[in-house]
Amino acid sequence: MIIKVHLMPNAKHEGIVGKYNGMIKIAVRAPAVDNKANEALIKLLSKHYSVSKSSIHIIKGNISRDKTIEIIEK
Repeated sequence: MIIKVHLMPNAKHEGIVGKYNGMIKIAVRAPAVDNKANEALIKLLSKHYSVSKSSIHIIKGNISRDKTIEIIEK
């Protein structure tokens, strides 16, 4: 499954916030430094979709707020 995400780092609350320009808007508490926000995003998505963290890959947008994510469901 491929999803498009708009990431909001340094947020007060973590979770799926809603939609933004056709993407899923997700807030994480981690800062956008040293890949911490991406790691928090993968952790949040793994819990939401009940898959392991290794099943989630950022295909596009590793240093952008707009990301394309691949989730491999087993």
